[in-house]
Amino acid sequence: MARRAETDFVGAPTGGMDQLASVKCEAGHVLLCDMRSLETESVPFDPAGTGLALLVTDTHAPHRHTDGDYGDRRQACHRAAEVLGVELLRDVDLADLDDAAAKLRAATPGDDTLLRRTRHIVTENARVLETAALLRAGNVAAIGPLLLASHHSMRDDFEITVPEVDTAVDTAMAAGAVGARMTGGGFRWLRHRPGRGRRRRRRLRRDPGRLRRPRGFTEPTFFVATPARGAHRLDGWAV
Repeated sequence: MARRAETDFVGAPTGGMDQLASVKCEAGHVLLCDMRSLETESVPFDPAGTGLALLVTDTHAPHRHTDGDYGDRRQACHRAAEVLGVELLRDVDLADLDDAAAKLRAATPGDDTLLRRTRHIVTENARVLETAALLRAGNVAAIGPLLLASHHSMRDDFEITVPEVDTAVDTAMAAGAVGARMTGGGFRWLRHRPGRGRRRRRRLRRDPGRLRRPRGFTEPTFFVATPARGAHRLDGWAV
């Protein structure tokens, strides 16, 4: 219903991830969402238990991708799925990506847009499943490289990042982050190792200008996040 309100009434062609997270999330877990069936799975996530922290950096970068840009990405994915003869790009296995790439090159000679959009979707789905498997095994630190690969894919293949975000990710990695990626509209996920990584994180938070002085960006803000319960009723009030 929440997704229909946005897509049908407001007219914004959005997905349903935020809505699912708002009502399905549990404390101490992340939410694995199947956007076709709308089935969800709560996957344990305890960074503090392994000496890590989830540092969110708000770069205050203005939204530069409008609903039209989002719609363009959706349309490109649907066009690619038609070329490949599948309902959705999620139906393309990672092992079949090379064959899919050859078909897309043949269908759109001289333009690799559909190929890059497809490559992002297929590899990102694989990264999500791998991340969930690692978290089920309690190996939080191992998801760091997957987060970074995800950001690079969003930057290069899906083309949805902005310079402020890319700089924040690069700075986080240089400061000792286990992994970093863009998430949401202007927020970035940064995970840091304890010890020296924690000291580097403190330096980054004391000197946020390191993210803005080179290009005149707005000064970022930071907070440490913990997985929390989604919307629920408490003593008769919705919270």
